[in-house]
Order: sequence, then C-alpha cells, then structure tokens
Amino acid sequence: MSDKSKRSSKQGKRPRQELEEGEADFVHPSPSKNGRSKNGRSKNGRKENGHRDNPQQYLKKLLEKGRSLMKKEDFSAAIKILKEALELDPTNVAVLNACASARSRAGQYDSALEFFERAEAIDPNNSGWRDYAETLSRKASELGRAGDYQAALPLYYRSLELNPKSQETLRAYAMTVQCYAQELANSQQHREALGLLRQALEHKPDDLKLKTTYANVALEAGETELAMQLFQQCLEVDGNDILTLNSYGNALASAGEYQKAYERFDQCLEIDGNDVMTLNSYGNALASAGEYQKAYERFEQCLEIDRNHVPTYTSYGNALASAGEHQKAYERFDQCLEIEGNNVMTLNSYGNALASAGEHQKAYERFDQCLEIDRNNVMTLNSYGNALASAGEYQKAYERFDQSLEIEGNNVPTLNSYGNALASAGEYQKAYERFDQCLEIEGNNVPTLNSYGNALASAGEYQKAFERFDQCLEIDGNHVPTLNSYGNALASAGEYQKAFERFDQCLEIEGNDVMTLNSYGNALASAGEYQKAYERFDQCLEIDRNNVMTLNSYGNALASAGEYQKAYERFDQCLEIDGKHVPTLNSYGNALASAGEYQKA
Repeated sequence: MSDKSKRSSKQGKRPRQELEEGEADFVHPSPSKNGRSKNGRSKNGRKENGHRDNPQQYLKKLLEKGRSLMKKEDFSAAIKILKEALELDPTNVAVLNACASARSRAGQYDSALEFFERAEAIDPNNSGWRDYAETLSRKASELGRAGDYQAALPLYYRSLELNPKSQETLRAYAMTVQCYAQELANSQQHREALGLLRQALEHKPDDLKLKTTYANVALEAGETELAMQLFQQCLEVDGNDILTLNSYGNALASAGEYQKAYERFDQCLEIDGNDVMTLNSYGNALASAGEYQKAYERFEQCLEIDRNHVPTYTSYGNALASAGEHQKAYERFDQCLEIEGNNVMTLNSYGNALASAGEHQKAYERFDQCLEIDRNNVMTLNSYGNALASAGEYQKAYERFDQSLEIEGNNVPTLNSYGNALASAGEYQKAYERFDQCLEIEGNNVPTLNSYGNALASAGEYQKAFERFDQCLEIDGNHVPTLNSYGNALASAGEYQKAFERFDQCLEIEGNDVMTLNSYGNALASAGEYQKAYERFDQCLEIDRNNVMTLNSYGNALASAGEYQKAYERFDQCLEIDGKHVPTLNSYGNALASAGEYQKA
C-alpha cells in the first residue's frame, strides 16, 4: 500500500460509493493547491458542489437529510444537520419546524417550544401546528409526572386549541386535572377544583373517571345534590362500577340517607367482597349513623385483608373518638403513624380526637406536626382553629382561621368554622357576617345554613333560626342534622311538642340515629318527662352501650330528677370508658353540688 493510501486509511475515509445515500452531497469542497476543489470545479469555474453557488438547494438537501435521520430516530445527528440548515436561513419556517420536531422527539421540550414559537411568530398558519401541539402535550405530561400540575395545564390548553381532537392529549389532560383537583380538594380548595373539573368535562363529557372525581369533590364541598346527580349519571353508563357505587354511598351517607348508602355498599361487596375501600366507607357511614359496633366490624374486616391499610386505621380511630372511646382511638392513630409517620390526615384526625377529649395541648402538638409537613394545609388550620375555639382560646382560633383564609379566601368550611367560633364566643354579629360570606359563595350550602340557625338560636333569635332551618329543609327535606338542630332550637325556646315532631321526623328517616335519640332525651328531660327521656337514652345505649355523650346526658337527666345515685352510676360508666372526659367530670361535679356533696364536687 502506498504512503498516500496509508494516510487515507488512517484518517478513516470511505470510498464515495460507500457513503450513505445523500451523504455525499454534504462533503464540503476542499480546495487543492492548484486552485481546484478535490470534489468540485475550480474556484473560478462555472459550478462548485455545496452551498456556495446554490444555498437554497443545499438547504433543501440538509432539511431532507434531517428528516431522514429523524425517521431513523437518530435525533442527535438530525439536530446537528438542521442546525447547519438554520444557519443558512434563520427565518425559514420549514427548518424551524424541523428543528423543533427533532428536539421534541429527543425530549428537549423547552428548546423545541422555542423553535415552534419562532416559526409561529413568522407564520401563524404554518404547517407545523400538529407537531407543536404534540410537543406542548409532551412537555405538559412531563410536568404532570413531576407533580407540577399547575404549570402543565396551560400547555394542555394551548395544545388542545391547536388540535382539539387529539385523544392522547385529552386523556393526559383529564388525568392531570383529576390529580390536580384532588390535590386542591385535599387542601380544602374546592371551588378551584370544581372549576377545573367542570372545564375538563367540557372537553371529555363522557369520561366516567373525570365525572366521578367531579362528583366526589362536589360531595366534599357540601354540594350533595350535585354529587348524587353525577353519580346517578355514571351508574346509568356502568351500573357495576365499584368506584362510583362506593362514592354514591358516601354521598348518601353525607345526606343522612344511611339505609340507601348501605344498599350501595352492599352492591359493591356483591361485586367484590374484599374491596377494602368499600368496607372502609361502609364503616364510616355506620359510624356517622351512630352504629359504632357495626362500624368496628367493617373496619376489622378491612384490616384482616390489609393489616397496613392506613385510611382504615384513621377511620377506625375517628369512629372510636366519636363514640367517646378516646384511648382506643389513640391506639389506632398510633398504629397509623407507625406505618406512615408523616400522614397529615391521620395527624389531623388525632388532633381532632384529642381536642374532643379536652386534651387541647396534645391536640395542638399534633396540628403543629401537620403544619411542619405542610404549613399551608387549610384542613389542618381549620381543625386547629376549631380546637382552640373549643378550649375557649378564641383570639388564637381567629388567627388560625385568618391564616386559612389568606391561603383560600373563599373556603366555605373555614368561614363556617369561623362563624361557629364567633358564635361560641358570643360575637353573634361577626358570626352572622361569616355565615353571610359563605352563602354569597354558595347560597344553598346546608351545613352553613344549619350553623347559622344554631348561632341564631344560641342568641335567642329563635324565629330567625327557624327561618334558616326551613331554608335547609327546602333544599334537603330529609337532612337529619338540620332536623335535629331544629328540634334542639325549638326545645330551647320551650316549644317542646314541635321539637318532638322534628325529632320524630329524624327517626322516621334514620331510626337508629344516636345523635337524634340523645337530643330527644335531653328535650324530654328539659320538659320534665323523665321516664320518656330515659327510654330514649336506653335506645341509644342499645345501639352503642359505650356512648359517652349519651351516658353523660343520662346522668344529667337523672340528677335533674333528683335520682343522684343512679346519676353517679352513669357518670362512673362514662369515666370507666374515658377517665379524662371533661364534660362528664363537669356534669358529675354539678350533680354532686346539687345533692349537697360539695367536698366531693
């Protein structure tokens, strides 16, 4: 081999016929010593290969080569070739689109979008819109996977403006909206969540998962009627969808229609007897209805299937706390935190349980733990405010509610809690202002109207209170909490017969509602009908023999009737269940004082 051949071999050159198709056109001319190009004509000749005499032709070949490399998925080489083409003509829309496409396919979405935007600025009607839409969607998906839903949504909106029929983009957009809406709902930002979901359903009206999420958020926001309509629509499409049936059951339970709720949960369990989500929801509904023993059975079923199911432990703890079994409740919450120490929902529930047992300092510690994890958690700030208010620390409570409203000014649950706290502090006018704010946001919010009625009744404005309760019942005639509150207000106003009618209405809807039976017993005792009162308390205790609230009320009624020994027995029963139950200790002291046993009191 000659020296020249050796040098050529060492430099790795290939014979021209071995180059890839079209590659030869990109070999730049190298002038020889005599002024001729090694692969072209002389410098002053008629034609020379490359871009010097015909740059547009050369640019076209570069563009074709770039597209060819993209088809072969050699994006790095394509980007390099197309960069050279762009240097020849920086305003060529076809080249800008190709540069953008290559970068998009290489996952360089930000850079790709810059090129598409440059092309669009030159020609708003350019043919690269489809690739532009696809790149926007890909970038949005990347942001969504990183949990930055807020940044992803505008990119989806723009992508769908360009290509509204892209099923892939619509699917990804719907999934992102569901995730973001749930995140907002978890922070109690229900208005924003509902707005996003409503907008998404305009794009995908038949998406069952999207519609179910919309219904669930509506339910959390207190829009029970809307939620039930949406669930019914979903079930018309797929009557055996467990997620929808379960959510529908939750909606019915929230509306106090417990028997109908149980029917939905039973339907779920006929389809899948071991569905933990359904068993947990079933337990929650039973606990809300005061059927604690049955609720515990459902939770135990859940834990037999999954011993580490945190939502069930939390629900179990909440039910035990509602039944006054605080020590057992704390055990459940502790079990949760052993599995997942930073679970905000569990810590928040733990704090609520401690507050309801009068252990306010420990409750504040739990809420502080929550806020260390998420300082802007509206749910926790609201619970913290409620706990402070129940301890009589109203100014601190207002500070927590104000913090919550700085994050979300239109948060109805916070405004409602704020109103309740102000009413408890005797600041009724300010309380009414908060309730009015709630009703400006959502005029038919039944919990707010009910709270408003309770506040008016506490202030002795019974007629106005009755008007609010009537508004509630026009919206939902079977709303058990409202009927119960109405009965309590009537009893406080001395209208006992009307009060009994309201309680009877409650019991026609839900015969085993412990809260109603307890209120009914209190009203009968206030009216001096002690035997009937005892019958109501006995009914409560048949449903839940460890219900501290009922035992305490029973003791108060016996003490009012002068049956002090029996009253003490009831208080002792309470304290066996929860030795630190402040309302019971207070009632016990009052009863002892009334009996003249001042030292013991």
